[in-house]
Amino acid sequence: MFSYMLGASTDRFLYVAPTLSESDFRVVAPDIIGFGYSNKPTADHTIDFFIEFLEEFLENVHIDKMSIVG
Repeated sequence: MFSYMLGASTDRFLYVAPTLSESDFRVVAPDIIGFGYSNKPTADHTIDFFIEFLEEFLENVHIDKMSIVG
């Protein structure tokens, strides 16, 4: 099982990620494009934009089942 975290930056999850990873979860906490330390593209930051980004990210890291924490 995977847990995917979304926030201002991955730094927000530094304290909770170790606890989650002690359970049956694999913790993946990337900076979402335009947030945290990631690049700030000149794209329209719409819900569809973030859905597409998340779909492509999950496909690239081969995650097909997850829990999202935010």
